[in-house]
Amino acid sequence: MRVGIVGAGPIALSMAAFLADHGDLPLLWSPSGRWVDVSHGEYTVSFTDKIEGQYTFALAADAKTLVDDVDVVIVAVVGSQHKAAFDAVLPFLRPEQSVIVSSHCSFGALYLQKGLAKRGLDIPVIAWSTTLTTCNPRGEAQFKVMTIRQRIDMATVPRRHAGYGLSLCKRLFGDRFFERDGLLAVAVSNVNPQNHLAICLCNFTRMENGETWNFNLNITESVSRLIDALDAERLSLARTLGVEVRTAREHWHFTHNVPVLPVHEATRVIEGRGISFWGQKTAQTNWVLEDVPFGLVPMVTLGRMFGCDMTLHEAGIAIYSALYGRMFRDENDLLPALDLPAIGAAGLLELCN
Repeated sequence: MRVGIVGAGPIALSMAAFLADHGDLPLLWSPSGRWVDVSHGEYTVSFTDKIEGQYTFALAADAKTLVDDVDVVIVAVVGSQHKAAFDAVLPFLRPEQSVIVSSHCSFGALYLQKGLAKRGLDIPVIAWSTTLTTCNPRGEAQFKVMTIRQRIDMATVPRRHAGYGLSLCKRLFGDRFFERDGLLAVAVSNVNPQNHLAICLCNFTRMENGETWNFNLNITESVSRLIDALDAERLSLARTLGVEVRTAREHWHFTHNVPVLPVHEATRVIEGRGISFWGQKTAQTNWVLEDVPFGLVPMVTLGRMFGCDMTLHEAGIAIYSALYGRMFRDENDLLPALDLPAIGAAGLLELCN
């Protein structure tokens, strides 16, 4: 199958390698040009660990070229680039195509569906709760794939295409997908923003000073308690919405194949296997710059709409805004375009279903 990937960072590239290994034909386009120069027409990259080898990927010069040449489009850029990516591909999408969003944030699938409706198109938009891999750069055109996730929650909008969306994901990426009860369930399934809030906030000066620090060992018991407390707010919101989601502890279980334990104990199991992950070495990390406006802010917005207490999430946004001297709440460009308060709680439930 011909698969167009919007993005050419570590996650997009490792996804392309996975597809190539399984006989599919990935084509990449980099909207920002940060990782690759699309004028070269191709990009050669090497992977180690969970994916091994050297790959040469074809590059599209622009959004039209990408969409024209593929059967499926996957958006695999950071949250701050989702709206621009949707706007770029939207004019060229065809009725027989589908779009996968990896990973979905800030109700981007609804924004894309809104644009498709204006074009009179009924295209499945498949929202993933997280990414296929975890992957970090290790030098010029060199990447380490630490994890290929064994379970990914997903939902398809419109929901009448749910069966097709699930079968497409399994066709491309294997039997690792779990269909959640609509887009709202996926919206509150991504635990990475809350986890990163606890981990980065409690290790902030290490990041700011550029220190090398062990990710596993610096998720201490106290950090683990904060993760659980943040998770309790998210789980309470999910119950109010009437959807079932996994816990943060279960996320670690499925991602790293460890028992369901408090997170600081799970990370010690990982470390005991001789697998060390390293923390962020800069405060200019997407674990804050993306996760706060496009992960935490939508959760707080949902909490306000449905009357749920999100005190710790609210505090995290406020503290990070003070630390960085910027208003993260105002940096989300998808929520204003959707105008959720005007839609209202009942209207949002209808749209997501």
